[in-house]
Amino acid sequence: MHYLDTSILAAILLRDPESERVEKALQGLGGEFLALSVWTGVEVFSAIARRLRMREISPREAARARQAYDEEFVAKHDVLVLTTPDYARARNLLAVDGTKLRAGDALHLAVALNHGVSTFRTLDKDLRKIAVQSGLTAPAI
Repeated sequence: MHYLDTSILAAILLRDPESERVEKALQGLGGEFLALSVWTGVEVFSAIARRLRMREISPREAARARQAYDEEFVAKHDVLVLTTPDYARARNLLAVDGTKLRAGDALHLAVALNHGVSTFRTLDKDLRKIAVQSGLTAPAI
């Protein structure tokens, strides 16, 4: 199972310089199982709102991105629900002295680790490195 973090979905939904590369990488997975978390939706909608506030996208584009998230990701893939152990694991990941993890990234990683994910997909190089150190496969995209 491949876990998709927010950076992957934002690249697809909000059309940025990484979009084409991300789409090709996901197409290369064929029919492999994809997962995201309920937390991903919060971050995706936050990214959409931020781009709208910054006038980088129009209200119409924002509405399209929200709809595409629900129709192309939530409806078609496994959405993992955060549990108390996920929050505890995220806290433990953040308790490592010198960590580069942010709270949201720690939640993504904790969910992946606690829910049987084998492959973690992100555009964040620091997060990818920590995912590998945590025992996940996290190929560069």
